[in-house]
Amino acid sequence: MRLPTIKNWTLLTIDAAGIAACLAISLVAYFIALDPLIQRLLLPVRQSRELAVQRDKLVQLQKQLAGPQGELNRSGVKLLSPDQVNTRVAELTTAFGDCKLEVDDVRIGAVFPGPRFNVMPITITGRGGYKSVCTGLLHRLGEAFPDIALAKLELWGDPAKLQEPRRFRLDLLWHTAPRAVIKF
Repeated sequence: MRLPTIKNWTLLTIDAAGIAACLAISLVAYFIALDPLIQRLLLPVRQSRELAVQRDKLVQLQKQLAGPQGELNRSGVKLLSPDQVNTRVAELTTAFGDCKLEVDDVRIGAVFPGPRFNVMPITITGRGGYKSVCTGLLHRLGEAFPDIALAKLELWGDPAKLQEPRRFRLDLLWHTAPRAVIKF
């Protein structure tokens, strides 16, 4: 076996340095040029996959919407325009009065637009008996106002003061026809 000479060690060192330099240049070139290029080329593939996922979600949401929307179409409920909010509030307060309830405050929320119907929150607070609210009014709302859903009902009062009427708060959701889009 031959021992390497100094000349061979020098060549081996130079070769090792050259290989290390080539590896360093290759890594730098990969991270500076090739990796961004590969990422840019893969971007449409990622976006098409994401688009497919979003389309699947859209189909699922449309199926979920078809159920309630189909029920609404079959029920024959005619949705009013949100511009008729004053008429609807007057009808509601009349219904409350017919049930022996006093309305203290009516608040109209912002319209939540939808493709087939809008939703307008209406909050009504007042005073009256528990039976009047729970039996009379809720029954009347279901019969006379099929376009209104009860989102929340709160009743409270002081049990020590039975002569005073109980307080109530109803959060209602009024389903209205979507506003017509005016095109110029």
